[in-house]
Amino acid sequence: MSKKENTDYTNPNNLSNTENDNSFNLSPELESLKKEFEINHKLGGKYMNKELEESIPYSGKDFHAALRFYRNIFFYIILTISTIIVIYPVIWMFAASLKNNPEVFKSLNIFKGNFTLSSYKQANRNYSGNINIIKATINSCIYVIPVVFLTIISSLLTAYGFSRFNFTGKKLFKAIMLGCIFMPQTVLNIPQYMMFNKLGLIGSKYYLPLIIPSAFATDSYFIYMFMQFFKSLPKEVEETAIIDGAGPLNTLWFITLPSMIPSIVVCAILKFIWTFNDFLGPLLYVKIPEKYPASLFVRLSLDSDAIYSWNRVFATSFTSILPAIILFLFTQKHLTEDVAGTEIKK
Repeated sequence: MSKKENTDYTNPNNLSNTENDNSFNLSPELESLKKEFEINHKLGGKYMNKELEESIPYSGKDFHAALRFYRNIFFYIILTISTIIVIYPVIWMFAASLKNNPEVFKSLNIFKGNFTLSSYKQANRNYSGNINIIKATINSCIYVIPVVFLTIISSLLTAYGFSRFNFTGKKLFKAIMLGCIFMPQTVLNIPQYMMFNKLGLIGSKYYLPLIIPSAFATDSYFIYMFMQFFKSLPKEVEETAIIDGAGPLNTLWFITLPSMIPSIVVCAILKFIWTFNDFLGPLLYVKIPEKYPASLFVRLSLDSDAIYSWNRVFATSFTSILPAIILFLFTQKHLTEDVAGTEIKK
């Protein structure tokens, strides 16, 4: 048998050796397939042309396909288990809120028990005045929404100033701002309380002590987050807008802001959840029971009876977290876009 008949042309090394063999000429189509096969072989078989794949008896494609299949199955199993671990407490709380009080702690099985809506009817009744869980949730939203908007505006403007302008003492102020990230809120509670007490704002029916600080960029974490996003944006686009006559605010509003929507949504979600769940702030500054937010009302419902009705407590708790759940469901697309965009920039 001749040398040419013994040659295995499915091996890229043998294909490359034919370049010096004058007795073996490839058609243009086979020459193109040969080059593609050599490139694919160097890349580990990741990019296989369908026509080339069908023309090769075996090149490891079955092994790579099986490896990817079992790897995806493993990842999906891990994600499913992690999701169940995270979501199960919320599902169990909702199921417990639908059971009779003696059945709440009898079993971890969420489908076992006699389900009823009586706990939600009890949760909606008034305690210590004209206040119930629905009104308490509305009270929370009354001051949480302004806090979110003011935090976004103040943090965005502060971060833009630190990122795009040079001024005297910039490094010092930036260092102070970054240092405030590590300062706990409890350190500021007493000075803030004394200041608002002198201003006569304690017990304000408009929740002013809870809203005013957010207008002065007091959340250093969000300032730093926006600064990091500004660093990833090219300055050339903004400089072009400035040359065309746009001012700093117009440049920020029309050029920079549209690309920052995912980061702004992340800021809004985090600030909404943190403020909505805050217990100490409303406890210090809200003195009228009718103005209690949901965080205080949940604690108030625990003290209303000598014997706890746990199904009512869980019904109250689940109702109080519904706004945060709904917000996350409507904004999770932007949240994933921000994470994916950050990874692509890296």
